[in-house]
Amino acid sequence: MKFSIPLTSWFIFVLSVAPGTSAPVQAAEPSGRNILLSVASEQVEHRTEAWTQDQCTVLHSTMAGLMRSSVTTACVGSGIDYAAFRKINEAKASKDFHYHIRLRELANGSVKLQVENWKTDRDETDFQSVGWTIDESTPELRQQLVSKMLNHVAVYDRNERKLKELLLVNGLIESEAVLLGSNGEYYSNFRKVSFEQAYERFKNEGVKQKNFLRTTLEIFATLGLGTVQYYFVTAEENAIDWDYNNWREYRQKVSSFKSWRFDTNESKVNIAHAFAGTLYAWAARTNGFNSLESLMFAIAGSTAWEYLCEAREKISINDQIVTPVGGFIIVEVLYQFGEFFTRGGNTLPNRILSTIFGGPQRFHAWIDKQKLPRADRLDQYGFNADVWHQFNLSTGYVQTGDSSGDSSGGISGGMDFQVVTLPSYDQEGAGAVFVKDTVMSQLTANIVYGRTGLQDVSALLKAVLAAYYRQDITRDEQDRLNGYSFMIGPTASVEYRSMGEIGGIINDWHASVNVIGAGIDVIAYAKDVRVQIKLDVFSNFTLVRSLAVEDYASVHGRDGIKSVMNAHEQNNYYYAFGLTAGSSLAVSYRGLELGGEVTYGSYDSIEGLDRFQEQVTRDVHLQDRYLSLKAWFAHPVYRKNIKMVYSVERVERTGEMAEMSRIAHVNRYMGRLVFLF
Repeated sequence: MKFSIPLTSWFIFVLSVAPGTSAPVQAAEPSGRNILLSVASEQVEHRTEAWTQDQCTVLHSTMAGLMRSSVTTACVGSGIDYAAFRKINEAKASKDFHYHIRLRELANGSVKLQVENWKTDRDETDFQSVGWTIDESTPELRQQLVSKMLNHVAVYDRNERKLKELLLVNGLIESEAVLLGSNGEYYSNFRKVSFEQAYERFKNEGVKQKNFLRTTLEIFATLGLGTVQYYFVTAEENAIDWDYNNWREYRQKVSSFKSWRFDTNESKVNIAHAFAGTLYAWAARTNGFNSLESLMFAIAGSTAWEYLCEAREKISINDQIVTPVGGFIIVEVLYQFGEFFTRGGNTLPNRILSTIFGGPQRFHAWIDKQKLPRADRLDQYGFNADVWHQFNLSTGYVQTGDSSGDSSGGISGGMDFQVVTLPSYDQEGAGAVFVKDTVMSQLTANIVYGRTGLQDVSALLKAVLAAYYRQDITRDEQDRLNGYSFMIGPTASVEYRSMGEIGGIINDWHASVNVIGAGIDVIAYAKDVRVQIKLDVFSNFTLVRSLAVEDYASVHGRDGIKSVMNAHEQNNYYYAFGLTAGSSLAVSYRGLELGGEVTYGSYDSIEGLDRFQEQVTRDVHLQDRYLSLKAWFAHPVYRKNIKMVYSVERVERTGEMAEMSRIAHVNRYMGRLVFLF
């Protein structure tokens, strides 16, 4: 058996047929075609091994008669084999198969036929996936149309070389690697090469690869511009942080970790460092490096800034966390959305979003003269339909009341974008797979605007960086999903939330880099009911506004406490390590949805590493806790694209500083009109 995957463990049969024959023979020709067949039926009486074998035999005979090369097929009964999903993924990963033909008989008797191109040498001139729905009334007519559609694939396969040679000759005028001689032969580096070698070298000209030099130059350019701004534009503001004035002092900085301290900058400056870190990570990510490698570049860029560009300052511990890690998380989410939108269609919404999210990818593709790939399927909005996505925009009214007795109303606006790249997510299929790349990205933002201006702001960017995914989902005779899916993987996020007032405290806020944690996503289907449970748990590094600092200061004053809480008027925040956790449950039934969500944050201050630790005489411990309890009900207003969501939320806050403590809460009642697309 020439397949590298363990076919003997499948419900499978393998046939090898030479062109123009119907009897099984051994296919050893190098020009042969290996084809994977997967067959399923939504009709219960056809979910049998015999029916599956019959369909595979017909498909095999059809392809053997159409192809000029020898044909070897392997059959998976995806309608009866629980492990079919895994086997199909293994077959694709093995790179032993040239094509994958899916045939599904629907409940109404029509047939869905899909052909995927799995050739390892496939490029942008080749199709990736084509599909048809065949509705003819009789089995004979259906089979005739199936044969006709498969003949298109066979014609493409037979003429692929001619097409590529035509494209190669047409494109050589712009090639710097390949030359067409007057004798019709191909040359590269002054040597004659075969067509296959010429085409491969031509194809790889400008192909996106890991570009270490350009990544380094872009990061150095960022550091250089930042240094000019630091020492010439805002030098007067920065001078207050200069601790080292000569080489001897600087040598002490680099020779030990004693110079590593938490700085005293304003909160808005320290939060903005996450966006500065995006410049380092984005340079690497859009130059072909993977997510982990882009994090390493971000760490290197941030470290170079701290040691070289800010040579006269102490090393800022908080910047060394927020800049590379926060920047990396933001970039990973935005990069995934950029990849999604750049593969979409030529519609106004998609063009705008691909420019916003995919600008760096498009810029580098333009430099490399590289054509970005497009999705095989588009939805009604021109978005990439090959990848699961859910986008919504919302607006509504909010009524707020807090523990101090104040009550106010406001207008809300929000967005929630999610993309999941897992195959078959929230769709029919069965099997398990482990993915070593980002599988889920989420961007959520909400604001509330009231009579006093901007009241509440919240934002979350979350990425599931890898995942183990398992599902067993089928369709019944009424085309309803039944079964479950399960996903777990390492997860990271950044979040920011501010409230205009809570319990008499003005401008309560926290900004967290949820460095690493675990995320779980479980979906269960039973006829018309869909239940989804999500759970995220993170370790966090947080800048948090102390709820108890004013109470403490009114009794003890501020002398000798953490310097960050005294450096600027109304700073009132400190650095903390802690825990962030969130869980949600949503139950849907025919467009109606009932759900609940719990979010918890625990933050404990860090002592002993203050920038002016020698002057801190009262290094008291601080604690703050954040708890949000939310419930909602939703119903459709117009089809499935517009719905009303009614929600109630209670936010509880506690804060402690030494012996002083404060407790406060806010209740919110909201009605929102949500647009889904």
